[in-house]
Amino acid sequence: MDWKTYEETVKNIYEVLGASKGVKIECYGNSCKCTDQSEVKHQIDVLTVHTDGIHNYKTSIECKYWNKKINKDIVMKTLGIRQDCNLQKAIIVSKMGFTPDAIKFAKYYDIGLVELREPLKQDIENRITEVNINIIPVISNITRLQNIVHEEEDQNDTHFEINISDSYYLFPDGTHKTIKHLVEDFFREIKQAQKINELTEKIVSFPNGTYLQSPSPELNIRVKSVHLQGILVTDSMAETVKIRWEDRVWLIMKSIFEEKMFTISRNGNIQEIPYL
Repeated sequence: MDWKTYEETVKNIYEVLGASKGVKIECYGNSCKCTDQSEVKHQIDVLTVHTDGIHNYKTSIECKYWNKKINKDIVMKTLGIRQDCNLQKAIIVSKMGFTPDAIKFAKYYDIGLVELREPLKQDIENRITEVNINIIPVISNITRLQNIVHEEEDQNDTHFEINISDSYYLFPDGTHKTIKHLVEDFFREIKQAQKINELTEKIVSFPNGTYLQSPSPELNIRVKSVHLQGILVTDSMAETVKIRWEDRVWLIMKSIFEEKMFTISRNGNIQEIPYL
């Protein structure tokens, strides 16, 4: 990371943390400046704003990617910019923390101090670094497909076997639906029900449909219904799957006066953790 990436990271963090409170980023970077009482332009690393519907409240955030602690001179400069630009709040974010005098001065003048740094050993020594998860895949398996029930003139209901891959229903309006599609719909239904090892049944009625066995159109038979039965089963040959989960904490953020700590991952996930 360099100072520019650090600054952009700070902007992203405050954008995420402030979203639920209506806080927005007004500007950041070299083009972010404010001018007020002294008519002098002040460059601000990140400027946030939120409103109560009547007034706007602005906060300047100074980002210090320095390899030393921030002293009270920087806090005094930040205070001066806050007062000159008539800002409601100011925050300093530091990679290496702050000197005792800087902390004391900032607390008196209500300047927020935040450490944003790479995690130290004590930050992560009690965190989980590996988890083993057993995954048992569940498969939908139609264990039995009842024969088609049809009706013919002057005969009782009878049964016969069909090939679901090349059979379909032809309706009076000329539309058709394959038996394979009926089975696929049934697959989805029993999978959504999540009733493991329980027999599920469904009867699909076609009072006015016509069954057509392709490629033999002469086998036209009036159909009454299709009876489907299936069981959602687990694969007894499933293997245990080991998943390695790495602690992807990238940065630790510590708000000194508010006594809050957060972990930040590289993909932007922010989680609050107990304050140390």
